[in-house]
Amino acid sequence: MNSKLLELLNKLDAMIPNHCDIQCLFRGQIRDWPIKPKAGRDEFSITDEHGRPVDDHGIFFDNFIPRSKRFGLDTKNEWDLYAIAQHHGLATRLVDWSTNPLVAIFFACNSEIDVDGVLHVWRPVRVPVINTDCKIR
Repeated sequence: MNSKLLELLNKLDAMIPNHCDIQCLFRGQIRDWPIKPKAGRDEFSITDEHGRPVDDHGIFFDNFIPRSKRFGLDTKNEWDLYAIAQHHGLATRLVDWSTNPLVAIFFACNSEIDVDGVLHVWRPVRVPVINTDCKIR
């Protein structure tokens, strides 16, 4: 096992029981760039033929949702569709976090083995709650 990975796992093993409970969230990134959803990054901004920004919600509601229904995606609400859309290439406002540090470590080092990835640990004071029964629009 890579010595840096082993060192990180030992640090996590020492840190998690003392500083984190079930509410800790982890995010792994290949590089130490700002934590931004894809829709907030310049390289994923969409413009029309005149160079004006295009509303990504329009793409989601006008294109993704109708197509997802044609393909038989059975979702309870639009939040589920946002999560699915994010993993099918649509730039959304969602940012993936995990309660499992090993999942975050995987994303920090799975695609570029010669680069030191970054592991973010977040322990919110209050757990943010999203009512997924409500409509986005």
